[in-house]
Amino acid sequence: MPGIRATAWSVLAGVLVWCALALPASLSELSPAALLRLPVLALVLVAVLLVVRTRAAVVALGVALALVVVLKVVDIGFSAALNRQFHLAYDVANLWRGFDVLADWKGLAWAVGAVAALLVGAAVLVIVLVP
Repeated sequence: MPGIRATAWSVLAGVLVWCALALPASLSELSPAALLRLPVLALVLVAVLLVVRTRAAVVALGVALALVVVLKVVDIGFSAALNRQFHLAYDVANLWRGFDVLADWKGLAWAVGAVAALLVGAAVLVIVLVP
């Protein structure tokens, strides 16, 4: 049974990675068909994993993937709220404003929970990717 459990975790990790990489940048583009496209970053990740198979490289790729997921979620939020994409250099201050808006809208506990869920989700993605 351990082999089946490991296979199930690997399949779940693959599905999560695929969805994270295929996630579109705006809510209007979000559909089941959008998740079926082939993300170029997935091909790059597979190529790098085939060439470099050390644990450090896998951890680095997991951290990079977690950052990509967080930035995509922030980009979707900016697209929905401000009708423009997130710019990492100019919009970092707006993240605090977004947290304040979320706290005013749903309450501080909900906003902290949302941020915690993002961080835990990113950490779980890294943990699942590290063999």
